[in-house]
Amino acid sequence: MIYVIGLGQNSGDLSVNAQKIISFCDLIVVKTALSPTYSYFIDNGIKHVTLDDIYKKSKDFDSLNENIFRFLKSKEKSDTKIAYCVEGSGYDDKSVEYIYKNDISIKIYEASSKGSGLFATSAVRYDANDIIYNDVFVPSDLPLSIYGIETKSVAANLRERLLKYMDKETAVVFSNSKERATIKLDDLDKQLAYNSSSKITFGNTNLAQKKKFTYYDLVKIMKILRGDKGCPWDKAQTNRTLRMEVLEDAYEVVNAIDIENDTKLLDSLGDLILQPVFHSLIAEDRKSFNDTDVLSSICKKLIFKHGHIFLGDSSMNSGEGLSSDRGRGQYDTVLKEVQAMPKNYPALARALKVQKKTNKIGFEICQKFMNFQRISSKLEELKNLNPTQTDQVELTVGQLLFLVVNFIRQHDIEPELALNAATDEFIKEFAKFEGLLYNQQQ
Repeated sequence: MIYVIGLGQNSGDLSVNAQKIISFCDLIVVKTALSPTYSYFIDNGIKHVTLDDIYKKSKDFDSLNENIFRFLKSKEKSDTKIAYCVEGSGYDDKSVEYIYKNDISIKIYEASSKGSGLFATSAVRYDANDIIYNDVFVPSDLPLSIYGIETKSVAANLRERLLKYMDKETAVVFSNSKERATIKLDDLDKQLAYNSSSKITFGNTNLAQKKKFTYYDLVKIMKILRGDKGCPWDKAQTNRTLRMEVLEDAYEVVNAIDIENDTKLLDSLGDLILQPVFHSLIAEDRKSFNDTDVLSSICKKLIFKHGHIFLGDSSMNSGEGLSSDRGRGQYDTVLKEVQAMPKNYPALARALKVQKKTNKIGFEICQKFMNFQRISSKLEELKNLNPTQTDQVELTVGQLLFLVVNFIRQHDIEPELALNAATDEFIKEFAKFEGLLYNQQQ
């Protein structure tokens, strides 16, 4: 483990926490003996090494940072604790930045002269502009610092971005070379002064106290519920016992969309999102796969499906997963896809999905202009069947329904919606009938 120790600018700037870390480390590495703070190690008789020789052998600062990193990693073993001591806060050293990019497990302990009084318990460090312009995700459940809040404009943009993940009342420590104050996140852009040293620091947040949550909070909650001291019901569930939960939650989402109720949609989407997390944790317990594998699978699928965007593949157009001129291999791919489609899928939806996939490579059960002829022919065939020929009647009815789905698809109508609309219309008619029947009986 590498502990980065910020020595500050003067001999008295070393924090108490940093001194404790130095005392139990196996190897003390001081970046240079030319620093004003170097006397601390001499005065206290602390055994150490300096990297001044590496300075002399490096041709520029980029190679210096790389050489320092290689030296530290060469000394690091599984149980070796290394204190790497640098001038300044610990965060503003370029070699530390290089190390952090290549080994996120390091921990940084700031010099007390840098003003915050909060010593880092984790090397989670972010640059404000990365968050603003690159949409970098910021975990809200870890101690972290965000640097580079140089202007009011940067502060305002950062505030807006962070409020996606955090509540506006979240307490943060705003500090720079001139001031330090605990403020609300919502007031980040209302401070008196900003400069190159301005940063904000977050502490740990208790789950029960949070008002805004992320995907990672959901995973953490479910791990607690399935843990040793968790909920007996959650611990007892398997992928099989949760099958109907998946279907029911999906139908709740569809219903919320149909009735155009955003409140219900928000709530039902939450229930639905729980399902892949729950199932992934169950699978992880049996060492099959985890949520990262699930996310990787869908990301790879989306990138391949939209090759014209991500892979520069011009033969794949928007909305197309396959191109009709890509050879025999694509026919094999579609065949495997339709054969692998679950048979317990809702029948109408399965028929539609199969037709859409085979249509992408030019295969149609019936061309548009032949639809009515094929449907009429199948109706005539059904009419002439002996009702006792149950198996043949069932097959013919199925073929008729499949042709109807084909007609519906070619006219850009969703069969589930169409059938639901007809069912709703029937219920309205039945309500009128029941009302008339009730009136006659009075």
